[in-house]
Amino acid sequence: AGLVHKLDLYVRPGAEETTEGDFKVPTFYAEVPKMKAGNLVVSNHRWRVNKPGTYRIGGRPVLGVLGGDIIADSLVFQVDRDAGVVTLAEQGKISPPPGSTQVRFSHFYRRRLTKVSINNNKTFKMHIDLGGQFTRLWKDRISEANLPKVAVRATLVDEYGAVQSISAAGMAAKVSLEGEDVQGIMIVPFGDKRLDKEDIDGALGQDFLSRFHITANWHKKSLWLQRREENLEASAAKRLNRWSTLLTGCSMPGCVKVNLSESSAPGDFVPPTSAHNSTRGAAEPAQTTTGDEPGQSPTELLSTEPSSTEAGQKPVPPVQRAPRFRVGLDPAASPMAKEQQLEVLLDAVDKNGKSMGLPKVIVTLRPGSNVVEGQLNTDYAGTNQLTILDVSPLGRPCHADRCYWIQAQSF
Repeated sequence: AGLVHKLDLYVRPGAEETTEGDFKVPTFYAEVPKMKAGNLVVSNHRWRVNKPGTYRIGGRPVLGVLGGDIIADSLVFQVDRDAGVVTLAEQGKISPPPGSTQVRFSHFYRRRLTKVSINNNKTFKMHIDLGGQFTRLWKDRISEANLPKVAVRATLVDEYGAVQSISAAGMAAKVSLEGEDVQGIMIVPFGDKRLDKEDIDGALGQDFLSRFHITANWHKKSLWLQRREENLEASAAKRLNRWSTLLTGCSMPGCVKVNLSESSAPGDFVPPTSAHNSTRGAAEPAQTTTGDEPGQSPTELLSTEPSSTEAGQKPVPPVQRAPRFRVGLDPAASPMAKEQQLEVLLDAVDKNGKSMGLPKVIVTLRPGSNVVEGQLNTDYAGTNQLTILDVSPLGRPCHADRCYWIQAQSF
């Protein structure tokens, strides 16, 4: 609704419709004369209007959703997650990648049902939910699958903006779809009261689907999955190039430079472990450091504490120091890039350039203040460098003068 007001669109009421909680709600629609996404142009289309703040993902406000009325059943829908690109095409104009796994489904009340195996011992009829963050089962189905319970704090939002709070879930060791397995999926309760338990068991969400490139042909009742590249560093260049000339013409990837150095004191700051807690524990401004001192790499700087080898004493391990970092936009970046709020995704790598498997670091570079300095925790003490996985003009807002977070979810 905030965007509708800003664009001064005409709004008219629609019919009452039913939420997942089985409540009737009024609907409102706005006529949008023209919408362009990439080179897709849609004219004179009705958009459902929801309250401001209805959609938020990972601390980022989302102002709208492209739904099935635009991503129509007559089109082929393809997602290359490593490249960060969605393609819509007419029938016959695009094919699934070679070697991808075909998943067949049946239509059921605007849902696409397929068989999903959990822990190799139970099979369920589940909706392929491209718009769902979590994989979900009815509560009694979670018990039927004998899933260990875990405490969670999550909020689910349906297509009408109705909110459902989740405090408990089950943990599946493995979820399988046509032989494609994903380990360690949290199963939250399914609560769509518009449906009968005899017809559907739950929904397969993005916590599973995000591990794959997807080609969907709703007309042919098929979905194809292709496992993503495990080495995200290898696919970084492909992602950075998707913004055309916005982030090119610089000597460094994405027109962003990252420096790493040791902290001023061991473990003097531990940032929050989730982007959702970004207002806690803000760090003091870091000293400007480059990490380029001759003859010493950041890894060497992090392990210079002496160890005791005197007789009768065990060697004392070196003090693990939490590294500091500095992220800044290249002065040679285009004027348009300097005007954007950029989000930088960083990965900690060792001296061989291999990912250390630690949570990713997210940095927001604001227009007019294109430098962020901060400090990680001691989990990152062996880091040789923070490499750039992605830069996009879709940055999260900073909170309480804090512009960096540790990513809680997989990329």
